[in-house]
Amino acid sequence: MNQKRKITTGLIPFAIFFIAAWLLCFVQACISMRECSDRPSADCMTCSLAGEIFRYSLFVPFVLALVYLALWKVKNSYRAVILTFIYALACMYVNNEICIVRVSAWSTYTTSEEISATWHLSCLAILVSSVILFPVIIRSRFIERK
Repeated sequence: MNQKRKITTGLIPFAIFFIAAWLLCFVQACISMRECSDRPSADCMTCSLAGEIFRYSLFVPFVLALVYLALWKVKNSYRAVILTFIYALACMYVNNEICIVRVSAWSTYTTSEEISATWHLSCLAILVSSVILFPVIIRSRFIERK
């Protein structure tokens, strides 16, 4: 019975981290991509912006899980910084995909123009959500190895 409790309590930091990362990504994408809400999606004409963001933001916890596994032997303090940086890149990817589907698909944008437009819309939101996520990583004891 004690072994089962250790496994359950060991999974709590992982759950806190992944739920926080997904939720922060979802909220920051809703805030930064709100300008795209009045435009139809090229993927799904009847889909709402929040529905698309929900689907795309589910990508973030899976990427972070793979990065965490790859960084298992890296020093803990570096791991938190790297995970936060990868989170910011994953959020930029989510925002870029929303911008492509809602804006670029209906006009002629080059890749650099897409990235530039996405960056201008989402720079502040990604920065704020990353600053919020970093202490969550530290406080959840997600990165401690026992």
